[in-house]
Amino acid sequence: MRSENGGTPRRNRPAGGPTARLGLLGLACALLLSACGTPAGPKSGSTRVTRPADEQGAACMISLSYSGSAFNRLKDTDSGNACGIGSAVSLVAVQASLSKPAPMDCGLAIRYARFDEQVIQPLAMELFGRPVSVVHHYGSYNCRGRTSDKSRLSEHSYGKALDLGVFELQGGDTISVTKHWKGAGAKSEFLQRVARSACDYFSVVLSPNSDKDHYDHIHVDIGPWKKCGT
Repeated sequence: MRSENGGTPRRNRPAGGPTARLGLLGLACALLLSACGTPAGPKSGSTRVTRPADEQGAACMISLSYSGSAFNRLKDTDSGNACGIGSAVSLVAVQASLSKPAPMDCGLAIRYARFDEQVIQPLAMELFGRPVSVVHHYGSYNCRGRTSDKSRLSEHSYGKALDLGVFELQGGDTISVTKHWKGAGAKSEFLQRVARSACDYFSVVLSPNSDKDHYDHIHVDIGPWKKCGT
């Protein structure tokens, strides 16, 4: 996927100029209740969650524009019954940069921006005295089945999931889910607390404690079912 405008990712300013902002504000009321396609049926052990109206459509784009995140607007590809992203952006950075641009639903982008600001960065400062500068992720949008059930689409298929693998601190030191999830020490504590706290921000969180498929990353998503596997 590529940016519609092909320009520099936005940061610390609203998307577009004054006219574009007014247009987004005008559309917000009409689009507040719009929703992206979601898979049918609950995940095992999960409960239903409702997605906030301000994390959808034009209202979400406005919030993300003012969040300080760097992103590009992408063409929406959700058809309502197959793979695709309903409110599509390519997220480049929040307070920490992403290792590569991540195509995703705007709702996931705004949740992740809050999570980085309120959990990842304060925790890094508490344990290491320096912020996380880069988060190496292992994928966002990907039209595929779930690892546990190929007949059902993953939340990645809707741009509603992100896999977090390595947190790089300012100065270059890294905290890897593969290497540091188990054991004692500040790096293990950081990962464990990141995963537990993620349950307050995302619908589903899966970690190495969940199953063997998540041995090397922390999966977060904003799907319709709640489950905390940390």
